[in-house]
Amino acid sequence: MRVVIQDTLQNTQRVALEDEGPFVIGSAQHCQVRLDSRFVWPEHVQIAPLGGAWTLTVREGAPDVMVDDVAVRAGSVRRLDEISQISLAQFVVVLDCSKRSDAVERDQYAELHRLQQDLHALTLRRLDLRVFELRDRAPSREQCELVNAAIDAALHGELRARIFADDVMRETLVMMAIRVRLESIIAKERAAPEDGIRAAFLVELPGRNTRMEEQLGRQIGALRARMARWPLDEPPSPELEAAFDRDARRILQQSAQALVEYAIAQLLKKLMCDLLFGLGPLQDLMDSPGLTEIMVVEPSLVYVERGGRISRSNRTFVSDELLTSVIERIIAPLGRRLDVSEPSVDARLPSARVHAIIPPLAIKGPCLTIRRFGRQASELKTLVERHRSLTPAAAAFLRAAVIGKKNILVAGGTGAGKTTLLNALGRCIPGDERVITIEDAAELSLHHPHVVALEARKPNAEGKGEVSIRELVRNSLRMRPDRVIVGECRGPEAIDMLQAMNTGHAGCLTTLHSNSAEDVPSRLETLVSSGSSIPLMAIRRQIGQAIDLIVYIERHGRRRLITQVTEVIGLDPDTQEVELADVMRIDAGGRLRPTGYMPSFMPELVEAGYLSADEWLDAGALATGILS
Repeated sequence: MRVVIQDTLQNTQRVALEDEGPFVIGSAQHCQVRLDSRFVWPEHVQIAPLGGAWTLTVREGAPDVMVDDVAVRAGSVRRLDEISQISLAQFVVVLDCSKRSDAVERDQYAELHRLQQDLHALTLRRLDLRVFELRDRAPSREQCELVNAAIDAALHGELRARIFADDVMRETLVMMAIRVRLESIIAKERAAPEDGIRAAFLVELPGRNTRMEEQLGRQIGALRARMARWPLDEPPSPELEAAFDRDARRILQQSAQALVEYAIAQLLKKLMCDLLFGLGPLQDLMDSPGLTEIMVVEPSLVYVERGGRISRSNRTFVSDELLTSVIERIIAPLGRRLDVSEPSVDARLPSARVHAIIPPLAIKGPCLTIRRFGRQASELKTLVERHRSLTPAAAAFLRAAVIGKKNILVAGGTGAGKTTLLNALGRCIPGDERVITIEDAAELSLHHPHVVALEARKPNAEGKGEVSIRELVRNSLRMRPDRVIVGECRGPEAIDMLQAMNTGHAGCLTTLHSNSAEDVPSRLETLVSSGSSIPLMAIRRQIGQAIDLIVYIERHGRRRLITQVTEVIGLDPDTQEVELADVMRIDAGGRLRPTGYMPSFMPELVEAGYLSADEWLDAGALATGILS
């Protein structure tokens, strides 16, 4: 953190501080950053690092502070940007927390990673690996005791001073231990369904001390009561992070040395047991219901996505070999393999889609990506009320279009929320219709009484047995479908999907990667051309006749928003290109509004009773700002 003070009255500027620890801004002599003014309180603002970022807290009773032109009231906490400005009396305090804080964070992660590596090496040095041929079963009590003795020897021998005498490492590990226990309690309270990835590797943690567990349990229980609003499905707010940080530090300060050492020892034993017997850091990450993506870039670099925000995890694998072994434990029950002859693999678990790639294709080492399916499938109502991805008027229109059997294509970029929106639209299909879903990796959850779910299959090790999405689309047309839903058109199957839409199978749904709604026709032309020799004009006629609506969804920061609802009119008689017209579009104020264009099939939806004029013209709905 670098702090620069600009005095607007004296027209001066000075560097007041360059430090990575917490500090106080105020008029008192003891403040690390002192502002000499009677309008500044003795201790006005506290700046502190938290979770890899910096936060600002206005002390109770102090006047409001302007931070980046936003008023922050007394007692409030605000997360700072890389460069932030505080306006206080005649002073402008510039906080530069971009470079050095990142370096410190990297150092902390690196030191924690080195500690796990050394603990793992010391533990294995004391173990006879011949008794650890576990394969697909959990370890025995005797094996756990052997691991416990080896870890205890390392913690009270070579690593004792490094862990317990180093204040920074001691505090880092205690805070991590408290957070892990708190999140584990909340996850169990919410009765999350089994992920299908952990059951065979559940381990009873060795070295448990009943008396210590009771003391620690009381401390964590009291913290849990105060953290009633702690979220697992989105990043905690700065206020909650600050409250957790304050209460966890209180536990550290008030606990006896023996209890602190016990909490650290149990955390490190858990991390080591997860590495030896289970899925390493994935054990806990797969239990956290808020995580949507787990990305292992390399053993020491693990990122997670929570609430649309990607952040670095403090969990690491200790080596390439252990990361590879964890990947093999995940894919082995699925009959898949990963080696030099087959260096990449796609697999589907009951609750997640897994992709892994190893050298020589992955230059830095093994890389693992896990995209977790939503625990609760979204409906249009949820997207309106909770996620604010679209307005009530737009939801009413899309629901009517689905019920009215209009062919809808959902477009957007990677991670924009296409599958989530497709699932919500699919749930609008009447229950008396037969639905066939076709996916590369089954993610849809329609809760429909008559659904036939088909999934493509990769070739085996000999390169045989592949069943493509295109083959499944062709098969689905012989299965008497009322609706066909293709999870994603990404290849030659696009022509089969268009032909299905043009041969009496109305109400089909699919998704497509594209940069905008206007880009969809050209993307489809490219996909169809890649698998057939159909003339371009014939492809365009197919597109113009098959698709009724394009719904474009994109990410705005942590939000996923529908920004365009576009009708496909047909071929323009002059240009002979596919003609589009926006029905709804997001405006400069962040509101998804009708453009004034009336879709050609609107009278049909109104006459059939699928959509009322009041829903479409609801002034309150049209005024909803989804970006606000």
